[in-house]
Amino acid sequence: MGLAYSKARQKTNRIRNSIFVLLGLIAVLFIFLGFRTYNIYQTELPSFEQLHNIEPSIKTKIYDRNGILLKEFYTENRLLTPYKDFPPHLVQMLLASEDREFYDHWGINVRRIGVVAFKNIIQWRIAAGASTITQQLSRMLFLNRKQTLERKIKEALTAIKLERSYSKNEILEMYLNQYYFGKGAYGVAAAAHVFFSKTVPELSVSDCAIIIGLLKGPNINSPIRRPEKAIKARNRVLHSLYQFGGLTREVYDSLKAEPLEISPPVEKVGHAPYFTENIRKYIMKKYGEDMLYSGGLKVYTSLDLDLQKDAEKAMYKKIDSLRARIGRKYNTENKTYSMVLPDTVDQNGNSIRVMKLIQGAFIALDNKNGDVLAMIGGRSFKETKFNRSVQSNLQPGSCFKPFVYTACIDNGFTTTEIIDDNPIVLDIPGSKQWRPHNFDNKFRGPITMREGLQF
Repeated sequence: MGLAYSKARQKTNRIRNSIFVLLGLIAVLFIFLGFRTYNIYQTELPSFEQLHNIEPSIKTKIYDRNGILLKEFYTENRLLTPYKDFPPHLVQMLLASEDREFYDHWGINVRRIGVVAFKNIIQWRIAAGASTITQQLSRMLFLNRKQTLERKIKEALTAIKLERSYSKNEILEMYLNQYYFGKGAYGVAAAAHVFFSKTVPELSVSDCAIIIGLLKGPNINSPIRRPEKAIKARNRVLHSLYQFGGLTREVYDSLKAEPLEISPPVEKVGHAPYFTENIRKYIMKKYGEDMLYSGGLKVYTSLDLDLQKDAEKAMYKKIDSLRARIGRKYNTENKTYSMVLPDTVDQNGNSIRVMKLIQGAFIALDNKNGDVLAMIGGRSFKETKFNRSVQSNLQPGSCFKPFVYTACIDNGFTTTEIIDDNPIVLDIPGSKQWRPHNFDNKFRGPITMREGLQF
């Protein structure tokens, strides 16, 4: 009897000791986590100064002299939209889908963390997340997406700091202006333009549901790449809004049955590409890459877009006329004026030759101040980035005539003055003999100054 009692007592002592050891380990763990959390809070989180100076990347815009947009430069296609311009249903959908207790917590939702943790343990997998909108914003602004305990601690503590620095509406504004919605669209304004060619206030309820549906996966739920997935994501968002009390059953059923309607804008190279490329190089050299692509600059230039369009129309007409004239004079067998079309053959397997495209250049300056009013560097910026108006080392040719003839007029000559148009040869020291000629290689003898300016 005494032996049995002794064994029972020993077993009880072992259990009690094990419990004490376990409690001790748990205490040590909590002390370690507390110390680590404190250390992270003090040294590894963004400072309040950083939190108060959040500046998202904004694209640089180039305008002509009349304020017409010519070109945009950016790494993140982003336009900022103030909270007051968000449609009410857009904000309601965000809250219904991502954080229904957003206005009731202080950065982290302790109750939801407990509920989600219990569900994940029961299902033995990560079936749901507990990150609040503020936590997601802190991750976007300052952290990464690594699934580690330390990152989650930093995320939660940064969220608390954000809540101490900004109002709830300011956090929603930053979130919707910061999030990447796919297709190069950073922020809801860019998403509205990329997918619907609309501004944010113009978005319909269905449009907003598609955009909020992208939060779960911008590439997976893209309405452009995967329309069937986008419809399912939209309907899930609409159902969340219905459960949240933002839609009646009738409206929800009606919206859920609507087909997917998107209207992506037509991609544009931009106006006066040779000119705007010169502007890009100038900004890059003077202010740096970050300022060019992320600084949100508004650059007003001397270019006149109406004059630019007229110049392009005239130049394209002229070079097409010259190409047609060459085509009438020479056939495609002449290799000087023709070229082989790459990766093409005729029915007999022979290479196909066509007449070469003629390039051209044009620049118009304001004589009063040297402002560039129009600039063309070639027939197509897509085909060649070489700017013949500023990069070509060419003889001025007849472009110099107005200066010579103006000097003559200023010195008493008249337009009816007779000059001699005959071939001459000039010896230039250190260079070849100069033999000037007219563009048609003909000489006309005695002619008036007016005719000389023409030829």
